[in-house]
Amino acid sequence: MPAVLITSIDSHRDTARLIGAELGRSVQSIGPAASVDSATFVEWAALPGSLTGFDEIALFATVPFRVPPMPSCLVAPTHFGEAPPPSDLVAWMADSGCVLAMGDGFGLNWIAR
Repeated sequence: MPAVLITSIDSHRDTARLIGAELGRSVQSIGPAASVDSATFVEWAALPGSLTGFDEIALFATVPFRVPPMPSCLVAPTHFGEAPPPSDLVAWMADSGCVLAMGDGFGLNWIAR
């Protein structure tokens, strides 16, 4: 089943704790980031106020082993239309098996492999 890595919710990075509290159960984490299957992500995303902006989400065929390198970020003020994506983020996508990473804020940034 596809995996979803949530690294930011409304600019907060402790997403495993936030999502676990909203669902009423613990969720798998990689550091502070939540790593959930697609069904759990859809369950959480359907809750009111889940995705409010300044969120980062990455999709994988299997559970990833690490989060994107810091300080790379996909949310505003980053804007991929003005410059190519950071090379460390591109390398992380290739190494981790990430197929799509998205971040919003003031518009939507996305990078696909």
